[in-house]
Amino acid sequence: ECCSLTRAHSAIQSRRSPCTPMTARAMEARRVVFSLSSSLGMELTEKAVVVRPVPGGQAERAGVRPGWRLVGMQGQKLKSSQHLQDLLAHYKELNVSEAALTFLPEELPRPKPRQPAKAPVKAPRTPPSSVPPPRAGGGVDALDVASWTPKMKQGVAAAGCWFIVKFLFGPVVHQWLSTVLAFGFCAVVTSTVGFDPTMFFGGLATLIMVLRLLGFFLGQGVHDCIVLGLIAAYNTKPSSASFDGRPMREMQAAQAEIRQHQEAAARSVHRSEPQNFLEKILAKGREVVQDVVADVADANISIDFYDYHFFLVAEAKVSKKRMENVFYIGAFQRWFNLNTQFAQWALALEAQRQTRMMGE
Repeated sequence: ECCSLTRAHSAIQSRRSPCTPMTARAMEARRVVFSLSSSLGMELTEKAVVVRPVPGGQAERAGVRPGWRLVGMQGQKLKSSQHLQDLLAHYKELNVSEAALTFLPEELPRPKPRQPAKAPVKAPRTPPSSVPPPRAGGGVDALDVASWTPKMKQGVAAAGCWFIVKFLFGPVVHQWLSTVLAFGFCAVVTSTVGFDPTMFFGGLATLIMVLRLLGFFLGQGVHDCIVLGLIAAYNTKPSSASFDGRPMREMQAAQAEIRQHQEAAARSVHRSEPQNFLEKILAKGREVVQDVVADVADANISIDFYDYHFFLVAEAKVSKKRMENVFYIGAFQRWFNLNTQFAQWALALEAQRQTRMMGE
């Protein structure tokens, strides 16, 4: 593999002009669209996917040279050859006839030039000031005013819009606000616990009444406090990038540990198994007989030749083997929750069909 990569690298270097060095700018990615059904010679390895285009194929006409490395498909990074095969199978299942691939010239890693060791430079002492030093991670401090300026502008603009609407429409806005807040709260609760008409409409009426009573006794400032509180909560919520998912990972790890303990406890239970072949056959026969007796007793249908035509109805749904159907017909009846009346109705249909066939 190393020899093939070296030969490919030398071939690419020989085709390039001597005045054009192999720089990062020169390694331009080429997106090649080709049919999945077309044949491409690829060396599937765990480190890279070396493409060897077939002479006269679409990849060669698009300018892909032998020895180029496949680095991505539809913006996805390939991790291994198995990942490539999974992606190809996925696109074939979706009936996608074309897929965009990105190729880069294969370049061997160059040794980095050694730099002479430099003496450590001491940082000059700075006089103490009231400004807190930046954090080691390079992040922005939570009390940085510059990071809060856009959020403060949004909050002030939203509060100004609320007061303008309140000034234009008057007390009607408070009634609308009570209805909207109550409906939104009930919608959130319903999406969490499920929809119940009584609980939804009853909670809606109760919340509207409570908000109007608060506005009557405490004044219209209650609605202003609610709106300003919602605006402040929305503009001060943490970003999604601040959640690292650690609590979820800890919970999943705890669940996996509990599951492992349960599996270990289940395996530690001593079960007496048959020793020889004859005991295994007898134990299996006893299980089959017990299942048949229990299923037939639950189905409450007598097994005779006339009822066997009804058993054939379940043949295509339970199993293609007739013997398994005979053994598990009770399970089939319990599965569909059949009773004696339904069985008699099915038998009557079968009898009518046989009578019709005999008449013809």
